[in-house]
Amino acid sequence: MRLAHVRLERYGPFDQIDLPLDPTPGRVNLIVAPNGFGKSVLRQGIGEFLFGIDPRTPMSFRFGTERMLLKADIQHDGGTDSLVRRKGNGITLARADGTLVQPDEERRLLGGADKAVFHELFGLDTALLRSGGRELIRSQGRLGQVLFAAGGGMARVRELLTELERRRDELGKTARHKSRPLWAALDGWEKANNDLRNAAMRPARWTALERHAAETASSLETLLSEQAGLTRERERLRTIGACRPWLDRLRAAAAVLAGAGDAPDLDDGFEKRWRDALQAGVVTASNAEAARETLQTARAAREALSFDPRWIAAKADILALVDQRAVAARAETDLPGVERAQAAQQADAGRIRRDLGWDGTVALPPVAAVKDAQRRLRLHPKLAADAESSAVAVETAERAVRQTAEELAGLPIQGNVAGIADLAALLRADGDPAARLETARRSVREAEAALRAALAAIPDTPLSEAALATTAAPAEASLEAAGRALNEAETARARAEREHVGRLADIQTELASLKALEQSAMLPPADALALARTARDLLWERICGPERPDPANSVAFDRAVRNADAVADALIRHGREAAEAAALRGRVDNLNAGLPALADAVARADARVAEANDALRAMARTAGGHATDLAALRGFLKARETAVARLIARDRAAAELAGLTETLRALSDRLAVAMGVPARDLTELGALLAEAGRAVTADNALANRRAVLTEQAKREAAASATAALAAEKAARALTEWQSGWNGVAAALARPAEEMPAAAADAIAQIEDLRKAEAAAAKEQI
Repeated sequence: MRLAHVRLERYGPFDQIDLPLDPTPGRVNLIVAPNGFGKSVLRQGIGEFLFGIDPRTPMSFRFGTERMLLKADIQHDGGTDSLVRRKGNGITLARADGTLVQPDEERRLLGGADKAVFHELFGLDTALLRSGGRELIRSQGRLGQVLFAAGGGMARVRELLTELERRRDELGKTARHKSRPLWAALDGWEKANNDLRNAAMRPARWTALERHAAETASSLETLLSEQAGLTRERERLRTIGACRPWLDRLRAAAAVLAGAGDAPDLDDGFEKRWRDALQAGVVTASNAEAARETLQTARAAREALSFDPRWIAAKADILALVDQRAVAARAETDLPGVERAQAAQQADAGRIRRDLGWDGTVALPPVAAVKDAQRRLRLHPKLAADAESSAVAVETAERAVRQTAEELAGLPIQGNVAGIADLAALLRADGDPAARLETARRSVREAEAALRAALAAIPDTPLSEAALATTAAPAEASLEAAGRALNEAETARARAEREHVGRLADIQTELASLKALEQSAMLPPADALALARTARDLLWERICGPERPDPANSVAFDRAVRNADAVADALIRHGREAAEAAALRGRVDNLNAGLPALADAVARADARVAEANDALRAMARTAGGHATDLAALRGFLKARETAVARLIARDRAAAELAGLTETLRALSDRLAVAMGVPARDLTELGALLAEAGRAVTADNALANRRAVLTEQAKREAAASATAALAAEKAARALTEWQSGWNGVAAALARPAEEMPAAAADAIAQIEDLRKAEAAAAKEQI
């Protein structure tokens, strides 16, 4: 089986690489590339294609093993096939059409070769060469040493190896401890290997981290929006919480007022009378307490007195005698006056009888009737005044009810300002709209200034805003890779130039040695003997030819023979110098033979440097710059990143300004529609809000006035009803008095239609007459 074409997909560092080969028998395919370009990866890929991918292959560090494929076109005795090797268990080799290649057929294609044969014959690497050299050096006998001594002057290689092994054993013969150089170096290597393994990140992990970062950024944006909404809601609830106690007190007061709607209105002097009554109650209580104490004192004094029981028993008789003595003494003193008064009273009684039209045969009205008439006459002025004042109160209450109703009817129709108040509150929810607009515009201006400054600060090629939006910065990993590739290319170029310059210097040195040797030994040129023999043989052929020999040719032949012999003699005489010159010429030829390869390596290194610089320049052009070195490109990208951040901030500020403007314009238009006025520009939003505030204030004042008048109408209606009831009661009381007075007038023998004043006069005269007659009768007694 011979390989015609090999392709590695997602294998080691290669995403995909194709390697065409010449399968012609006897042909050798030479693959040449600098260190680090993947020659060992290709060799291992060919080996794993032939004998299966190792379960723990180290070539999965970049792409993993899920999509790893090894493909090859092969030529064998049966023809040509395209085979595919995948990683897995069981049969992993298949043809291009998916048909599996069974193990027997696979062994037939490999011609019975196994992995060991492939590594020993075709898979040689530096490690295998070193191990093979060690095995050859360790072989006993003179043959190995003679071969080494003849080939490279290594006669003492065995002794040197033994010395190195002795020193190695001395370095690590004790227990493993970091104080020993060997173990310290080994510990350092293991630690560095572990650090490298730990620091490595698989592509899947990197992709997961990028996806997680994007999701986290999206979640953060959502959480920030929710936080802003929750902050506004919290401020609104805080405002409601601050107003709630006052609203509760207002509702409680309104409930108390509603429950006390039937309470009477108190005049201005009620408070003073109430307080005076309280003070009088306090004084009365104090006086009662003092009287109680005086009574207790008097009782105690009385109990302390002692009397004769006989005098105590005769107390009533003694008091009666005292009263009779006083009456008798007073009667004796007053008798002349009483007699004169009696005479005058009798004269008055006669006059009163004559005035009343009564003669001596008509008896005076009973005392009860007179008392009843006097009581009724005392009630009449109050009842009449109550009836009159009740009528006046009813008229006043009805007039107040009519006035309040007229004022209520005259109030304008109340508009719906709840929507206006809500829209105004929405406009002022986050502060003054004009201030918010100015803040947003200032933010946009500041962001614009910062963007212009950031664009101006970009080195190399200042970008415009449009160019900044159309360019893209390379990823940091790509930039690092490009910088690393440039450093490696420059290092390789410097190394190739050093090798090339060193090879030229070696050639010049060897040529100088050869020239000095030829001059000192007077050696003929390197090809002098060959040229002399060629000239000799040519002349001999001319002499021996069919034509007639030319005598000149014979002379020339003789001269050529002597010249060749002289050159040969000179070489024989200076054989050592000739051999040394030949060795020098051989070394010069060897050095010259490697010179094109070194020049080609320099050219390839220059090409790699140019390619790396082109990659950096391509990255710079993609980002919008023209940097030619990594440091300048990094400075340019850093300034560009700042400009991109400023551009994003400017766009965000502009979006916020546009959103705020749109929101305020929409709310302003809705407010204008609710108020029934033409839409205003945002510059007149303050005036529109002030007008809305005045409309809300006027409507609230109208609502308050309507509520006050409604309550007043209710109170006045209740007062009117109360006054009507009082007037009806007063009229009924006056009617009842008139009905009762008719009976009293009949008992007094007076006309019922007589006015109360005249009736009171008559009753007074009757009372005087009765007193006069009583006094006269008493005098007679």
